[in-house]
Amino acid sequence: MSCGIYCITNCVNGSKYVGMSKDILRRWCEHVTPKYLKKNTSIARAFRKYGVAAFAWEILEECQIKELASREIFWIARMNPRYNRTSGGEGTVNHKVSKKVRMLLSVKGRQQWARMTIAQQDARIKNNLTGRKNPHSQKTKDLLRDKNLGKKHSEETKRKMSQSHKLRCERIKHEQSNNRSS
Repeated sequence: MSCGIYCITNCVNGSKYVGMSKDILRRWCEHVTPKYLKKNTSIARAFRKYGVAAFAWEILEECQIKELASREIFWIARMNPRYNRTSGGEGTVNHKVSKKVRMLLSVKGRQQWARMTIAQQDARIKNNLTGRKNPHSQKTKDLLRDKNLGKKHSEETKRKMSQSHKLRCERIKHEQSNNRSS
């Protein structure tokens, strides 16, 4: 087990990724698992584009666990790696998304939702409610229901729910009239 800072280098274009780990070999193995390769990180996308075999990795420095964050910050500042999204030290656990990015994601999400048909929206909602991948037990559902029983929605929330319901009804009526005329 080697605790420290590592570097992954793209042998095709020379781009780099600097990371920290309590166990570098285990971390490298995690980077190349099929589950990790599906992620939307810069390094995962590069692995998919160039293939894992196109990358080399090395240990830059071994250090104590308590020094990991500061040493990763040092190495990222020194090497300016292309695949890193942050200045380091926090991992992705405490990564804060800026207000500007959150707003952009919100707009994109609304646009994506607007392009969906009612059937696609219903399928998305059903999938989210049923928790297809991690379904809630009946006990958990009961606990959640009991916890939320008696809660009052704010006036703004009520207004938004009402507006959403009206729009949904209009879209359903519009789709039904289109289906009848076809």
